Amino acid sequence: VGTSVHSVESAVNAVVNHGADYLFVGTCFLTQSHPEKVLEDDLEGPGLPGEVRRKLDELGYEHVPCIAIGGIGADNCHIPIENGADGVASIRA
Repeated sequence: VGTSVHSVESAVNAVVNHGADYLFVGTCFLTQSHPEKVLEDDLEGPGLPGEVRRKLDELGYEHVPCIAIGGIGADNCHIPIENGADGVASIRA
């Protein structure tokens, strides 16, 4: 069972306290899926999935994939990967 998270703290909670098997981590980029986020400052950003990955590794949860979401497309999918995400997911690529 997986869940979406928007902070390192919520990711740790989802895995440690609720047993999440995988995480969707974002919002990385502006997206129609979150119309309330209109400025880049409103986003969690493409670095968050890597931050979550590193924290879970530190806690011994290397097996839980951290998948970047939010505004992912062919032009920017490499950015979260370069920052440590395990993969990316896209609705509109």
